[in-house]
Amino acid sequence: MTKATILIVEDEAITSMALKSSLEDMGYSVCGIARAGELAVQKAEELKPDLIMMDIMLAGEMTGIEAAEEIRKNYHIPVIFLTAFSDDQYINEAKLTEPYGYILKPVREQELKTTIAMAFYKNAMDRIVREQAEIIRVLLNETRDLHFLIDRDGSFIAVNEALAKRAGRGVDELIGSAVSEMVESGYLSPTMAGKTLPPIMNYSLNYEEEFAGSWYDIGIHPIFDPDGTVRKYAVHIHDTSKMKVMEERLRKYSDMLMKRLFPGKSIEEVSLDDLGDLDDLVTSDFFDDLKDASQGSR
Repeated sequence: MTKATILIVEDEAITSMALKSSLEDMGYSVCGIARAGELAVQKAEELKPDLIMMDIMLAGEMTGIEAAEEIRKNYHIPVIFLTAFSDDQYINEAKLTEPYGYILKPVREQELKTTIAMAFYKNAMDRIVREQAEIIRVLLNETRDLHFLIDRDGSFIAVNEALAKRAGRGVDELIGSAVSEMVESGYLSPTMAGKTLPPIMNYSLNYEEEFAGSWYDIGIHPIFDPDGTVRKYAVHIHDTSKMKVMEERLRKYSDMLMKRLFPGKSIEEVSLDDLGDLDDLVTSDFFDDLKDASQGSR
């Protein structure tokens, strides 16, 4: 099995060498040591380590916190902070970079071992979450259907690109806005916006509705919190206008076909024996006549 690689970012030579020795004794591979934040970002890009041990206070213009934030944004490499400071200010600033651990100096080997193990586990779980989020993003956006998530107050929590395009706005612009604004602007009907929902709804609702000259299938589905409470609703809106047109045309063709095949009979009067004679009745000339008749009826 390939050893996990760790980049050490520490400006104190004695500390970095002691840390390197401890990590190698634990079975990890130290792929590099950086003594400044700028160099840490550069090495993170070049070496692609599995984990970074980052001192918060570093020599140079870029602090460890700033370097960790840059690495998190661009490379998604987990960072564990090392520091001799336990001040709340440093901890609160470090939290913003979403670190995978926080170890106070002097480093105790057991704490180091446990923190690294938990960081790798958390990173593996985060990778799964990011992958699932990307799958959901693609599924939501590679469609013309409208998908959105609203809370019980009627505010958008999430929207897909199709809805944003319909409104002529960006996805981020819609997040947090009231769904009622889309109704007032004529982009959604009250039904689509969930305005007809009962006060408490723990079951899915499905509607078919004509709105602004088009037909839609609308599904509104409750989302349950772990405690069983419904605080959000997922809405799916599918334009069925083309299907409606096809259904109407098929109905007309069916009516015409029955009248030409069985003149003077209603559909209820046609027997199975009558249908058994269709092979003799239906010819290529028949369909040409039917086509001419349908064009003449337009």
